[in-house]
Amino acid sequence: MIPAREISPAYKRSLWPTIGVQLVLLLVGMLATDCGEWARTVLLTVVAFWIMALIVIVRRPHNPTAIDLMVIRYGYPAIFSLLLFWALMRI
Repeated sequence: MIPAREISPAYKRSLWPTIGVQLVLLLVGMLATDCGEWARTVLLTVVAFWIMALIVIVRRPHNPTAIDLMVIRYGYPAIFSLLLFWALMRI
């Protein structure tokens, strides 16, 4: 059995706003009438963010740096903005 690892409360405080933004964008993506393109884009960025967040959290679970917390809090909007910019440049 794998022992449970508690993460720093600072990570938890940084994750809640990001989770809220992701849920709102996923809801909008499901409601959009574009044959699922928006939902796919949001889902792709959510998966990419959580892979990145898990790597950051696993590396320093107890004492995050300021950069770690910034990446957790603002990483999702950055990834989403970059993907939208890339998609718009391809049109």
